[in-house]
Amino acid sequence: IHLFFIYIVEFSFLFFFIAYIVPSRSPYLSVDKNFHGIHSINISIYPIEEKYHNGNLLGYTILYETSCYGIPKSSGQVNVSASTRSYILTGLLPGTKYNIRIAGFTSKGIGPYDYEYVFTSKWPLVSIVICLV
Repeated sequence: IHLFFIYIVEFSFLFFFIAYIVPSRSPYLSVDKNFHGIHSINISIYPIEEKYHNGNLLGYTILYETSCYGIPKSSGQVNVSASTRSYILTGLLPGTKYNIRIAGFTSKGIGPYDYEYVFTSKWPLVSIVICLV
């Protein structure tokens, strides 16, 4: 019985050490397709439930990159606070396919990323004027 008690104490300590490093779940995000210009999109962030923070949640990391074959790879990373629920991602190339994902972070590091969300930025509106002479 004494050995069993020691095992439980060691296991509890190990579990405590592992559990309080980074968030154990990812937030969710969505892209508002009705609100993005040719160089930007609006991202909605659905936060990580508090029970999965595993410490003090400092914020979210948003990663994005182009996924088109005909253009050079372009990528970026943005960190936002834990209270952020909406973010406008700017500097995008018009009519370009992007992959985007999000994760929460604590002072110990970044947790798991949400699945990769794929979207295409808007094409610019082109006006064609025909002059009849």
